[in-house]
Amino acid sequence: MKQENIPKTIPVQIIVRESCKACDKVVIKLASYSQHGGNIKVDIFNVDINDQVPKNRQGFITPAVWVNDQLWYYGDFDLYEFHKKIETIIKEPKCGILT
Repeated sequence: MKQENIPKTIPVQIIVRESCKACDKVVIKLASYSQHGGNIKVDIFNVDINDQVPKNRQGFITPAVWVNDQLWYYGDFDLYEFHKKIETIIKEPKCGILT
């Protein structure tokens, strides 16, 4: 029996604060990327609400984007560049937003 090639889902954690415009931009970009078929699972941690960030993460510079337990970005970023980096993890990532 041939096994289907199921795309991998990559964990993405965003550390944000209230009233942070750059944080809002990053959340919108990654939510849109995910909704258009990107192979990511986004978790958002607002340090002003619950004062908790994932283990081994900092919360004093926001937004911070962690992918596969690695810090990828502080601040805003280019979605196309993000997609190219995802391609290094998944051979053919699916995301209709960039096609």
